[in-house]
Amino acid sequence: MPDDPIREYPMGQEVRLAVDFEDETQDPPVAGNPDTVQLLILQGDEVETILTIVQAALSNPSTGRWEYRYTIPLDGDKAIKPWTYRYEGASAPGGITAVKERRFYVPPSKFYPPS
Repeated sequence: MPDDPIREYPMGQEVRLAVDFEDETQDPPVAGNPDTVQLLILQGDEVETILTIVQAALSNPSTGRWEYRYTIPLDGDKAIKPWTYRYEGASAPGGITAVKERRFYVPPSKFYPPS
């Protein structure tokens, strides 16, 4: 599968961070839900703040699909490096175990300059 392009979002925008998990024990692989799912968000600041979003806070609108709506803070110090989000899913032995990682960019804003 080709890499997703790095998307760009302005500060203050709500973004949907989504992932699609597959059960690769099936041939061909089909959409599947891991037993546990968590989302990690690495903010694009110099201190590399990591937010951990637990499964109860995530939306699971369809089998294999997990989403989280996140509002990018109005903080110019976080608009320096690309942001990364990572979904981790795990199941009992022989089940779904997957990691999906993607990046996005928050450009600097004249309204919220770095301190």
